[in-house]
Amino acid sequence: MTTEKTMTAAREAVRRSGDCGCEGTSSGAVAKLYPAACGCGGSSGGCGGGCDSAAARERPRWFAGQLVGPRDLTDTQVWVLERMRRHNRLLHGWGVDCGLTVAPALDTAGRPVPWQVKVTAGHALAPGGDEILVETATTVDVRAGEPGAGGGPLDPWCAPVRQRRDPGATYYLAVRYDEAMTRPVRTASCGCGCDDETACEYSRIAEGAAFALLDALPPAYTKQAGGSADDRLQEAVACTASIREHGSRQCPDCACSPWVVLADITVTGRGAVTVDQLANRRFLASFGNYGFFCPPRSLGCMEVIRINRNQEGPEAALVEAFMAGNTAAVDKLIATGLGVLGTVPLSVDGPDAAAVQQVTSQVLDIVQNRVAEDSIMWLAESWPERSGQGKVVADSTATAILDGATFAGNRQPDQVVGFTGSCGARLLVVSVPKATPPPLRITEVTIAFDSDAEARLTDPSEEIVVNVNQFPIGFRIGFDRAVAGDSVTTFESAPPEASSLLVNLVNVDGTTTPVSGQFSLDSATVGFWRYAGVGVGGVMPPGSYRVTAFGDPQPDTGRPAISAAESGRRLDGEPTGLPSGNGTEGGDFTFTMFIFGIG
Repeated sequence: MTTEKTMTAAREAVRRSGDCGCEGTSSGAVAKLYPAACGCGGSSGGCGGGCDSAAARERPRWFAGQLVGPRDLTDTQVWVLERMRRHNRLLHGWGVDCGLTVAPALDTAGRPVPWQVKVTAGHALAPGGDEILVETATTVDVRAGEPGAGGGPLDPWCAPVRQRRDPGATYYLAVRYDEAMTRPVRTASCGCGCDDETACEYSRIAEGAAFALLDALPPAYTKQAGGSADDRLQEAVACTASIREHGSRQCPDCACSPWVVLADITVTGRGAVTVDQLANRRFLASFGNYGFFCPPRSLGCMEVIRINRNQEGPEAALVEAFMAGNTAAVDKLIATGLGVLGTVPLSVDGPDAAAVQQVTSQVLDIVQNRVAEDSIMWLAESWPERSGQGKVVADSTATAILDGATFAGNRQPDQVVGFTGSCGARLLVVSVPKATPPPLRITEVTIAFDSDAEARLTDPSEEIVVNVNQFPIGFRIGFDRAVAGDSVTTFESAPPEASSLLVNLVNVDGTTTPVSGQFSLDSATVGFWRYAGVGVGGVMPPGSYRVTAFGDPQPDTGRPAISAAESGRRLDGEPTGLPSGNGTEGGDFTFTMFIFGIG
């Protein structure tokens, strides 16, 4: 025998009441909300049919002047509810959605309570499409009988009827949708001649759930849909051979039983309960716990910031704030554009390639040309306060920039400092710049003769005097470092206004005449100017010669400045002395050579 906890006495009374409702119960029209037949005598699988009646598919139409009674309003509810059930049954199916776990009930000491199980809150859909919601944990006595099973209403004053449970037998704890009339109110008599002129009507229908211990599985559990579970899943999401053959899916059958099985139950003679929740529990395919976000394609941007240690000028404030760890000050200075090498837009498709290339070239310039080999370099990375694709793209962009600048393989970061920027991600390249190389300086000047003899200039401010009979043919200039040979131009290779090493013959009237000569390097640091003018055997004729080595370029005339080969630093020519200059590049080095005698 199937035992169940049936509807409340109020609903049973409603089913037996007449249309008048003068017996103190609700109108019989309310019973129409939940037709008892469930369509089992009719269609067994037609779409939209089977579990609802033709009347349930009629939507009431309202018009002005219409006389509206309870049945009309109830029909509206019937239409809505049946539409919901049909939607659930045909689109979602039936079974347990979430929760409704079953376990032996425990007392306060944690010991099992005989004959009782506890069902947690949860949600399910019944085979007929009803929504079953258990809002709080419920304790169920597995010996509970079938209240009202004999056809009469439940007597609230009677003790619960308990059923015998056979040890070793398997029972099935199930749940179904239930409802009860609630909130009674006094109403005026309907005028059908009853004695009670102040009838009582229920103003609300409370939805709930009813539990029962079934002796056998409901038919819906024994009659499975055709095909395997994998076949049914495939048909739910893609085209199958059956769809190709029939042109569509088959509509689900309408299961007449309202029950959803939660667990298989066995009991002993002393009431010890064993629960198997999974043997016959049918689960719904549910997306309640699944979802995703679709962020904008833009993932912000990455600022690439240069912070040079020992920097002078405006960037000194940025260096100071960075070394002090003053994040707010760093952000404020960077916001003005200070130290920004570039900004790389980031998106779900990756970084902007052109921006990456531009920034990489600037970082490469810093690494190769402006950073001393023994300097310390930090790489400071900061990403948004989030994980996911934004961080992945920012991380790969930083790696691409540093690899492209040959940074990561050569100088690993000694310290990671976290700063956040409004751009979303920030790459800080912090370095100690190369010490500024000193300018090129002249360390010695010697007059060269046709023989191996030389006359050394000791004080450039005084004229060096030699005899023409010593056969002077030019002079040598020694530098403190390698000189760029192409930065030295003479009157033979360039006009006097474009010559960076110019020799002039000083005439008696004070005017000057440029003297032709050739310049070559004896070594990386010593250059030789040889006389190439008119004379016998290349010997310089008597006269006063003024020699000028230019340390300041004159772009308008095309004159370069004599410069160092490696650093490009210009000649530090003045004040005139040996060595020349005062430590600041620029200025011209000048000395005078006087040749006497008869040439």
